[in-house]
Amino acid sequence: MEEMFAKEELERLLLMVAVGNWVINGVKEKSLIEFEEIEQKFYQYALDQGLEKYFNKDDLSIGIFPNKALEKLMMEYIDEYNNHIFWQELEDSLVDRDMIKKYGVESINKMELEERLEKEEEFHEKYNNEFSDNGLNNIEISN
Repeated sequence: MEEMFAKEELERLLLMVAVGNWVINGVKEKSLIEFEEIEQKFYQYALDQGLEKYFNKDDLSIGIFPNKALEKLMMEYIDEYNNHIFWQELEDSLVDRDMIKKYGVESINKMELEERLEKEEEFHEKYNNEFSDNGLNNIEISN
């Protein structure tokens, strides 16, 4: 019988499951059990398929957990994603602030989508260039 996934595909799928559960449950006080259960089920499948090099083997009776090797792979993608989201959210928040300062909430609410996006583009370009050139070096809080 032919395997559903090649080993390399299974390793990528393992990484996707681990990163996915991290994103879903990583910031919750109480993890969503339905995702934890699927993750554990898949981890068991990955172990059964010979991917034990990615798991801690200390006490499998309490659960299957990624080891440092898998966590390192996960963090490469998570860090890249977090970095992108940080800059995007900062830029979007500053654009929203500047749009309100310049046009006011009522005026913005009356704008057609195309007009609003066109006006926002000026601010997006300004902040994108600033952050690309200087990172956070020129960001200050004034009272």
